[in-house]
Amino acid sequence: PGGAEEAPPAAAAAASPAAQEPMEVDPPTPKGPLSDEEQKAEDVKAMREQGNAHYKAKEFEQALTCYDSVFEQDPEQVSVLNNKAAVYMEMKEWKQAEDTIKGAIEAAQALRPTPFETIAKMYVRWGKVYAHKKNPEMNLATAIEYYEKAQMEYNTKEVDRLMKTTKLDKKKADKLAYVNPELGLEAKERGNEAFRAQDWPTAIKEYEDAIKRDPKNAAYNNNLAAALCKIMDFQGASAACEKALDLDPKYVKAIARKGDIEFLRKEYHKALETYQKGLTIEPDNKACKDGLQKTMRMVR
Repeated sequence: PGGAEEAPPAAAAAASPAAQEPMEVDPPTPKGPLSDEEQKAEDVKAMREQGNAHYKAKEFEQALTCYDSVFEQDPEQVSVLNNKAAVYMEMKEWKQAEDTIKGAIEAAQALRPTPFETIAKMYVRWGKVYAHKKNPEMNLATAIEYYEKAQMEYNTKEVDRLMKTTKLDKKKADKLAYVNPELGLEAKERGNEAFRAQDWPTAIKEYEDAIKRDPKNAAYNNNLAAALCKIMDFQGASAACEKALDLDPKYVKAIARKGDIEFLRKEYHKALETYQKGLTIEPDNKACKDGLQKTMRMVR
């Protein structure tokens, strides 16, 4: 009993915040005369299905009553406790959901043979508790830990996809949480100090941190390009200029720096175009004027 299968894939359930958590259901029972034990099993199955119906109708208290009755009548139906946890999640009772899953895992681990697949599903639901956006204690790192535990119990492709998606979400969230323009300015100033001291590695590190802290600041990318040029990383410097110009297409300092890099790479015709572009935006820009003149001497 309780070797239940979840209806939709775990990843699909996690992708839609509005979607209810999938219920675990019992397999169909063969038709024919039933013994007392079989009749009891049928009654338990009917009670479980009734609980699922209440869940789908958002009649959560009634669903909990049904699930409690199922487990009371058949303690081997540990998967029904996972259903209870799903109800608590819908009710936004996150602590209750977590405590229910913890108890369910302990009960499942005591069974013989050990229902590893069922335990894995419980760990997945535990992960979903911490991955849920409406949970004030949302913690994607903790969610990933529980998904990993699930895979150790019973490995599935669905949970593998769920883990990958959650890791990407965590990476985005961490990046967003790191943004702080004030700290970005401090990092830029440290980078400037290192640049003046000709400590290029430190300057590069600080400018990169400034960019992470304030990703929309084009000047920090231009500063990074200048530092990268000092260590002859012209490819990296060019990429930093392009990023600066993506943020601000009329940022003439970055245009002039881009021209300088092209000149150093002996891409003279590209440099001519770049300097000319800068002068159309800012006709008196000295860096572009000087760059254009030295480049024209090289192509004559």
